[in-house]
Amino acid sequence: MSVLNAVRGAVMGMALFAPVVALGQGTAPVPGELAAQDRRLDRAVSVRVEGIPVGDLLALLAKKTGVELKASREVADDKVVVFSPSRPLRATLTDLAALFNDSWEPIDLANGQKRYLLVRRSKALRYEDGLEQQVVTRMKALLDAQVKALDETPEQTAKRPAKDFIRQNFESRLTHGRQATRLYGQLSQDQKDSLFAQGFLNVSFASSTPTQQIMAREAFGEVLTTLRVLDEAQRAQFPEVHIVMDSPDVLERSGLRFRLTHTNNAGLSAEVLQVILGANTYMTMGRFESKEQWLLPPHGNPYTRKEVAEKAVLPAVDLIRKASEKTTWIDRLQALAESSHCPIFADYFRSPALIHDLQAAPPVADSPTSALDALCRPSGYLWWVGDGLDQTVLLRKRDWYTQRRYEVPDAWMREMARRLARQKSVPTYGDLCQLLDLTPSQISGLNGVLESAPTAGEEALLNLDRQEGVYEMLRLIQAVTDTSLPLPMAVPTQILNRPAQTDGPISPKMIPLLRAFLETLRLPETPDSLRDFSVLLTAYTPEMLKAAQSPPPEHVSIHLDWKIGEGNQILNATQQHWYLWLPLKIPYDRREKTQIEVAAPH
Repeated sequence: MSVLNAVRGAVMGMALFAPVVALGQGTAPVPGELAAQDRRLDRAVSVRVEGIPVGDLLALLAKKTGVELKASREVADDKVVVFSPSRPLRATLTDLAALFNDSWEPIDLANGQKRYLLVRRSKALRYEDGLEQQVVTRMKALLDAQVKALDETPEQTAKRPAKDFIRQNFESRLTHGRQATRLYGQLSQDQKDSLFAQGFLNVSFASSTPTQQIMAREAFGEVLTTLRVLDEAQRAQFPEVHIVMDSPDVLERSGLRFRLTHTNNAGLSAEVLQVILGANTYMTMGRFESKEQWLLPPHGNPYTRKEVAEKAVLPAVDLIRKASEKTTWIDRLQALAESSHCPIFADYFRSPALIHDLQAAPPVADSPTSALDALCRPSGYLWWVGDGLDQTVLLRKRDWYTQRRYEVPDAWMREMARRLARQKSVPTYGDLCQLLDLTPSQISGLNGVLESAPTAGEEALLNLDRQEGVYEMLRLIQAVTDTSLPLPMAVPTQILNRPAQTDGPISPKMIPLLRAFLETLRLPETPDSLRDFSVLLTAYTPEMLKAAQSPPPEHVSIHLDWKIGEGNQILNATQQHWYLWLPLKIPYDRREKTQIEVAAPH
């Protein structure tokens, strides 16, 4: 599942700023609107951009038209797709603001002209955060309902519909949904809040209540019983292969981890609450289909909740169907814009979509409304019509308020690609540690988009789960290495080592970093007791991987291994190897297709 951050403010009411409109001639400008008397905004401009940052688009428009256009910090990194025929610049700017629920701030300049700043007001920001928090609230409600269902008799549960999520989660023997639900039900409200804030929660066995310890032992034993049966069946066919199972003391040493994960399977997305007992003993509360948590309908203004008017002029059904046959989202929008001559504005994300519903049968496209719904569904978008005379079709990711957390700014990727180009694709430790400029969710989003095949595009079915401990490990690497040195290439190199026989003190600056790493991964050691701890790092350029991949990747692949324990004993085998990627170019970049044409002034 997505790692959901704490909400920045309370949920506001649904009524937000209406889309910006131009004032009548001679009317004094109102804050947040484009000045009606500014004739520069009446010049006809055609725009074609395929997923570039809003700040970059405004810079290009400013260069072409001579109108000073800027994007504020909270707006500049949002990416946009625009297919707009020749029409007044004012209309294009108005639709751009309407798409993102933004406003234009006119600023008087010394030469008597105006600069226009695109801003997202605090009310709009609170609304987005409120939507994200509603997703958390819904997920908590689903989990609490499953906890409450533990009181049902087997006969009562059996009377639930066959596709009821609680019935399915309880009846799956391999996932041990009942036991996982019992353990979740023992968490305090503060613990649940922490779980949803960071995506995982570590629970010490020693600090658990006697009741919780009894439940954990019972759940641990139930999973081990199942694993032994599976292991015997597997050994009968493959004697040399066996399932790794924890010993009872591992549960007491490592405790429990509750982990929210997001899975994509055969085109369906689901949220899963996983419970890890000890190091390798897993169970889940079950799957909760992501599409059931849509907050917004497939069409209608997502900010005002205004429905699409019956009299709205929409593209013809046959044109929408034809556009739907294109492979990628941007190509569908381009085909629709070119065939219908309708302005189209859409937000855009490079990170893989959190929610897919590719299995559901498409709605019957017997009207423009249902046809547009069908076009948007595979990519998880909603649509509505702008308030202007052009009947612009505006499209947003249906869960943009959550997807945004995983998106890496193009500016960050562009600068990283420039540095690596100067270094002939060989990164330094400093380049690797630049990942710390991103959030853990953004690191996950970057990994998700770079590990996908070049042809997969935004439809890739990838997980976007945070790898717990990576952030803490990067801080360790930053503290113990010369950031100007190149990473070891092709051959694994030990970059951090504390041998088993070491008795000397640890550097004071390392103690909090080691403690954070050990606590995040539920490792029983303390910085002082840590022995036989080593970290190995290897990097591979596209040239090195060319033989294994065709075409060669457009990123640098970095392998990070760590080990604690004597010999080959790994105390937490599930966390011993990580993959990270650094971009050599912006993935799925269509910047070269940008076209902005300005009509000559009258």
